[in-house]
Amino acid sequence: MKPHAAALALVMWYLLAPPVRQTRNDKPYLDEHAAYHDWKILHTFKTRDECDAGQQRVVKDAKNDKLTSFSGGSSFVLDEDPKPWLEQQLEAECTATDDPRLKGK
Repeated sequence: MKPHAAALALVMWYLLAPPVRQTRNDKPYLDEHAAYHDWKILHTFKTRDECDAGQQRVVKDAKNDKLTSFSGGSSFVLDEDPKPWLEQQLEAECTATDDPRLKGK
């Protein structure tokens, strides 16, 4: 296997979304201005196609007012207002694990 082909084989895919933040005594909110390296990893996938399918799933769930859980394979509902987490799912995007924006400063 050529060196560049081996490097490509090691790339995984993150389903990333802006973080939900909450300051003391305030309601949670989606931080749409967070630096890319601060985005939350919703799930890790082996291929871009798997990640794209995961993104489609979280968007579909969010549009149906459901929060996606990848660990158990089912959706769940929060006891509190789920709006920031639903917005988070709508903003999710697939990013290669070697994307330089993830390294930060």
